[in-house]
Amino acid sequence: MSGADEEYPMRGPMSGMVWNRTAMAQSLCALSLLVFGGLVLVDGSANASLYWGDDSARLVQWCRGSLGILANYSNRSRLQLVDGKWDEARAVLREGLNQALVQSEGVNSLTRRALRRGIEVSDSIERNRIEDIHGLEASVEFLSQYYDFMIKIVGPLDTNYFLPYQYGPRRVGLEAEYERSYHQFAERQLTWFVETFSMTTPHYGVVAKYSAKSYLKILEYLARGTAEELDSSLWRARYACAIEQLEELHLRVKNFNDGYHEEYSSERRAVNSATGEFLQILNALRGDCRR
Repeated sequence: MSGADEEYPMRGPMSGMVWNRTAMAQSLCALSLLVFGGLVLVDGSANASLYWGDDSARLVQWCRGSLGILANYSNRSRLQLVDGKWDEARAVLREGLNQALVQSEGVNSLTRRALRRGIEVSDSIERNRIEDIHGLEASVEFLSQYYDFMIKIVGPLDTNYFLPYQYGPRRVGLEAEYERSYHQFAERQLTWFVETFSMTTPHYGVVAKYSAKSYLKILEYLARGTAEELDSSLWRARYACAIEQLEELHLRVKNFNDGYHEEYSSERRAVNSATGEFLQILNALRGDCRR
């Protein structure tokens, strides 16, 4: 087994588990194609055209390519972290996003959108590292967790809902499944962010786990990006309240990050208040759109 495919113990919430990321990424993608798209093997050799038509081979290649690249680069970054090489680990993870984005060229997918957003957020954190003593740790943690988010959540949403609508034949109920991908992508992205990068304390409320500066920068980009995703939905009217709230939150956090502290007087209060607003928006996405 090559170094890129070695198994590593998980840290954080999944501590104690050992898994091979490359195999998991490809298995998730292949399983989704098999269940939702007809008989499709991971190498595309079976009757993939039963569902996907002429685009089947390209989609299987995309599935293996983009997610497999992320899995391989994730494993490579862990080798750097074992040796305490944080800068090198960050560079590996950042390059992995670039390579996966190149692989996804020509396929309109949620994964491609997520890759672009990850690059944008990562570069923004990197630009602010001079002012943030915890910036490098926050950058590596963001990228590592974002890889997991794309492999385990975004990839299956693509193959289960998004890609069948984009490239498969029309059938009853397909439009509703397509719209479900927008909703789940938005909701899970917000949930993932709050659960991964914040924690609740008895005295200070919600605080950032790694770096308040990086937390607020990530929040700024995710709020805007999620609003844009929902606004491009066919059923955008259903999400109007959440879209408006996300756009307003984005502007408030961006103003704070740019040095204007009218809305929030400190980083701690910004993290606490903005996270509370995020949770309210999650409720809006789940059907409670009252202010």
